[in-house]
Amino acid sequence: MTTVLAVLGLALLIAILVYVDSRRRSKAIERMFAGRRRLTEDEFFQEYFANTDVEREISIKVRRVLGQQLDADLSRLAPSDSLSGNLKCLLAFDSMADVAIIESLEKEFGITFTDEEASAMHTVRDIVLSVTKQLKAQQ
Repeated sequence: MTTVLAVLGLALLIAILVYVDSRRRSKAIERMFAGRRRLTEDEFFQEYFANTDVEREISIKVRRVLGQQLDADLSRLAPSDSLSGNLKCLLAFDSMADVAIIESLEKEFGITFTDEEASAMHTVRDIVLSVTKQLKAQQ
């Protein structure tokens, strides 16, 4: 009986910690994107990359990869958002997220980044432009 109570107590403690961490993360995301409107994938492309040589699918897929790897709703993402700046709090929840992002981008687009190229990508714009450059180099 004592073992069952101990297991239940531990399970409850873990559930509480997960809940508290989830709430803290949600609040951090809200603060980060406060005042920004949500953009559809097409609006994201139109607003930030339509007048560049970036293809629509590249900007959309980069945003999807970031959202999946950071486990966050990035509908309010902007090109100036930085993995070493305002998005850093999302990386703090997973110390290997930056590596996973690069690996996911490489897999999604069939490209490879050197360590120098990967470490030069700080903002969303940097990432989108680096993917675009890699894909153009393959053509």
